Amino acid sequence: MKRIFLQIFVFVCISCTALAQNNPSINVTFFGSSVCHGAGAEEHHGYGWQLFHNGAIDTSKYKYFNSSTGGDNTIKIEKEDRIFRKLYPTDPDIVVFGLSLANEGIMTPQNDNGREQIVEQFR
Repeated sequence: MKRIFLQIFVFVCISCTALAQNNPSINVTFFGSSVCHGAGAEEHHGYGWQLFHNGAIDTSKYKYFNSSTGGDNTIKIEKEDRIFRKLYPTDPDIVVFGLSLANEGIMTPQNDNGREQIVEQFR
């Protein structure tokens, strides 16, 4: 899990550095489900919030937005038009998607074969 966060962090830092050279203010929006919002973290301060509030990112150049919704999955994001209603209003230059396979139904199947079929959809 920590490795995934590190990969996201490195990707965001590299992308932000490249964009900052041409744009004085970069909007970075974290978008997805409760894992992206920070569920389980102290005061819901997930990895996006921590990047911006622990000095890892220059907040004079980058603006932090989190338009995540707990329980969202790939179907709900499209069906409930969350991209138009919640993501677009933040006018993002960079979007970090964070969705949990648990919301895709991986916890529901009664056997490992059913869970594996769900995982395979996302490989």
